[in-house]
Amino acid sequence: MTSAWREEMQPRLVALGIPLDFTPDTLARLEGMAAGQPRLALAAAGYLGEALMRVGGGHWEVTDAGPVVHFDPALELAPLAVLPLVTRAVEAHDEITRTVAVFKQRNPEWSPAKEHTPAIDWIDDSNHPQHPWLVSWLADRAAAFPQWTVDHPGPWDFSPESLDALEKLVQEVGLAPEEFVEGAVWYLGEVVCRNRGARWKYHYDERPYSETGSVWANNPFVDQSVPDGIGDVPIFMLKTAVRRGEPGVLRDRFAKFR
Repeated sequence: MTSAWREEMQPRLVALGIPLDFTPDTLARLEGMAAGQPRLALAAAGYLGEALMRVGGGHWEVTDAGPVVHFDPALELAPLAVLPLVTRAVEAHDEITRTVAVFKQRNPEWSPAKEHTPAIDWIDDSNHPQHPWLVSWLADRAAAFPQWTVDHPGPWDFSPESLDALEKLVQEVGLAPEEFVEGAVWYLGEVVCRNRGARWKYHYDERPYSETGSVWANNPFVDQSVPDGIGDVPIFMLKTAVRRGEPGVLRDRFAKFR
């Protein structure tokens, strides 16, 4: 349950439509959004928890009562349930900030240790080798792309504007056969990489999706390797476009990349 919560954090927070900078100013906006809107409560709790852990480190735990932040053990703070705090997020953030400031005065060499949240926490891995499966998949897709354009004529110039044609195509054809879908996934990801400085990534997990509940595992995805950058999974972007069946879905998802 906790793993799925972390893995799905990025799309949950992006849906809030606020900057992922985790600053007090943005937390103040979060308070206004969360007040009287229960459907936003969990997303707001996720945002608040991520903001708090940027100050005090720690990791997530999801309990029957909701998401809980466990701060860096060095601080000796009790676990904090964040769901009840979303309407006073700035106050909660200020309290942790003051506590951490006092602790750092006594322990100047300490810095908060935070568990990595996929596609939310920036890790500069631009110089790291890509997964062997991904290297092979990218090479195969690039080699197959010329024939894909013959089979599916369109304005395939890797521009953001071409996403409208891709969206219309997948909504008409559907997500089959596999060769068509793989080509559409690759093209969509390449548009993001070439226009928004993203990078292809891949995480292998031997467990099936039914066990992990993670859209990031065993699917090639694109991620901006810059602070405050975001990531997304092209196959799920396409599935969303097909499910909604309306224009502009892919362009909207693309626009979230910085």
